[in-house]
Amino acid sequence: MGGLTDCRNIIMAGLLWLAVLPGYAQQLSPQVTYASGLSFKQQDVFVDMSVGELAIATISTADQTITQGFLQPIKLSVPCSDAKLAYYPNPVISTITLAATDCDLLVDYVEAYDLFGKLVLQTTTVDNVADLSSIGVGVYLLRAYTADRQLLGVAKIVKTTI
Repeated sequence: MGGLTDCRNIIMAGLLWLAVLPGYAQQLSPQVTYASGLSFKQQDVFVDMSVGELAIATISTADQTITQGFLQPIKLSVPCSDAKLAYYPNPVISTITLAATDCDLLVDYVEAYDLFGKLVLQTTTVDNVADLSSIGVGVYLLRAYTADRQLLGVAKIVKTTI
């Protein structure tokens, strides 16, 4: 029983410590995700804590209290060295939807080339949809890019009117 009481005391001390320090975290940088933390193990109890924003909720019972907070969000994305380009419909009448599969990247920009290699269209996409209505009937190669002009892939499409 003494081990469990010791763990509760350590957790309560850690929560108190966490409640005092968040005000200092914001002074470091507006990009701070956490300023400090604490990890420890006692017997078979593991505790990991970090300091972020101020507490937003406290839950209490007769003998226990836990305060929940949140950390500043950061954007995490999966590296996409092997992104595959999915596209539909094909044949295309006016618009085509393009997407990078197995990746968190958006298609932002499209170039269309005829089979002679001539650039016939440069356009941005809206929600991964490119408008191809301004090019004529034929077979084209579409090069799809991210916003920072990373090539996601090449699609061979047929443009038709039916």
